[in-house]
Amino acid sequence: MRKVVFAAIAAFAAILFAPAANAGGYVSGYATTTADDGVEMFDKLSFDASVGYAFSNGIRLEADVFTANIYDGLDTTDIPNVSAVLGVGLVKGLYDIKMDGKITPYFGIGLIPSSLTADKSDVNLNIDGAFVGGVSFAVNNQISLDLQYNRNFTFALTGNTSTISTTTAGDSTFKAGIRYNF
Repeated sequence: MRKVVFAAIAAFAAILFAPAANAGGYVSGYATTTADDGVEMFDKLSFDASVGYAFSNGIRLEADVFTANIYDGLDTTDIPNVSAVLGVGLVKGLYDIKMDGKITPYFGIGLIPSSLTADKSDVNLNIDGAFVGGVSFAVNNQISLDLQYNRNFTFALTGNTSTISTTTAGDSTFKAGIRYNF
């Protein structure tokens, strides 16, 4: 019985993640603006880069690997805050809705654990994430233009042996960019 179950799982995984002509790796770059809840739009500007892999069944796995904050509001001396970060950021699972033509809508979710603290009576875990929706416009077989909306959130789990509570907070991110498929 175990062999039958294992064979069924292996067959399902082979079908689900089978490479095909339209499957493969890609890189993408975006100009991004973020608006915090309750704050005016376009209060932050950054350039982001991602790497990913597209499977033939419409599923994509993608990781943000670089962010350069060009404008992040003004500090008290009215000098723009500028920074750059290289490393794995949000890891996303995306699904492309296959349609006839050059337009492909997609949606998904991204997550990254942002902090974990614990002592003998308390555990605090924060997970940052985003609900993702967008549309891709194929220029040719290798290049597409992307428009993306992320509704960002933080899920905080704070608790001890007697209480557990959760909180959420978020902002909105708008991205416009280009994706190059290998």
